[in-house]
Amino acid sequence: MIALKCLLKLCVNDPVICKYLYKCAPPTYSYVNYSGWFRSYFTTHRTDLEKATSSNVGSYSSYYENRMTVLVQAEEFLAQYDEICRRFAEEEKAAFESKPENAFVGLSDTWMAYNHEDVIPHFPPQLIVGKQVGEERVIHEEENDSVIVRLVEVDCEWMYSNPTGLFNLSIPDKAFRTQNYSVMSYEQYKNYQWKQKQQQLEQTEGAE
Repeated sequence: MIALKCLLKLCVNDPVICKYLYKCAPPTYSYVNYSGWFRSYFTTHRTDLEKATSSNVGSYSSYYENRMTVLVQAEEFLAQYDEICRRFAEEEKAAFESKPENAFVGLSDTWMAYNHEDVIPHFPPQLIVGKQVGEERVIHEEENDSVIVRLVEVDCEWMYSNPTGLFNLSIPDKAFRTQNYSVMSYEQYKNYQWKQKQQQLEQTEGAE
């Protein structure tokens, strides 16, 4: 937590570092970029701390209080970081809109960031790179007595990424691993959500 707080503080105070983190690839296809998991981690950490402090464990009270203080500071820096990233996204969107409609092949047909309720809104569009489908081509080479450096071009399958925070709708066969080590597909997740809503509606109607 301290490390994340310090990283976010660096981002807030240095636009170069901030933009670098904003551009970093996500740890999994469930997110838009590397920092996408920060908020859910903070939420989980806050829940754990609140449970711990409510148990009245006196010998650890100062420890949990210090952890909560760090968490609050990290959340404040995250809010500032998110605001800066919103400006980056606006710049990316403006640059995108200035290009001709055919500049991004298949974007309007496959990218769902602003057309699907579950997909995280984001700019720029991210790509999922699949398996290689062609031979490698050396397009440039530099050599000296110590090393040979080659720039190689490779044809691969690819798709625009549609992350939801738990799944990616561009690869819906990839399941989410739950806390009890079972797996859940996107379809199962949506069915579970629907059942939960139905139960809530039934409880509300019953209470009335």
